[in-house]
Amino acid sequence: LNEIMDSLNSFEYLVAVFFVCIIKTPLIDYSEQLVRISSIGAVSKAKEEERYGSKNYVSGLKVSKERKDNPDVLLPPKMNGYSYFDTFNKYYVIEKTKNGEYRYASTGSLALHKRENEYELEWWSGRTNIPNQSIEVKPEYNEYYQDSIEHPWKDKDANYIMRWLNYWTTGEFSIVYSENIKEYVDSLNQAGIF
Repeated sequence: LNEIMDSLNSFEYLVAVFFVCIIKTPLIDYSEQLVRISSIGAVSKAKEEERYGSKNYVSGLKVSKERKDNPDVLLPPKMNGYSYFDTFNKYYVIEKTKNGEYRYASTGSLALHKRENEYELEWWSGRTNIPNQSIEVKPEYNEYYQDSIEHPWKDKDANYIMRWLNYWTTGEFSIVYSENIKEYVDSLNQAGIF
């Protein structure tokens, strides 16, 4: 029973507590429910991979939620209306737009912000004199997340966020290492390669 409890995510745990506290299901039924809930989590993971794919975008990179860890990829540390997906140590997220143009944020930041009940995705400049650049999302994106209370990146890992970007936007995203990202992106734009 303890192994099953440890394998549950927070939602599954709350459902299990509901069964015990509210319904007062006997212990034998409770353990059966936990096994059932655990299998639902496995099915959800499979559906997630079916939708977003299983490509590993961060293999060999140091990923953390803490800036003090000096990560290559910094996950969004808190989930209020503003979330940033950041890269450091000469790693950058780049996008090939549907028009074939390559873009990146010199700050290394992608931002997913909730504004007027919609989540807007943009390259974050971090500067007042340089405007942020919107990232084009698929038409069904706004409808899908229209009534969403929970942030799409909440409690998600770096691979999930990269897969999510490649699913919900019209561009292709990747993480690259570059000593000079401007030169690198300029060379991609000249060559037209991804």
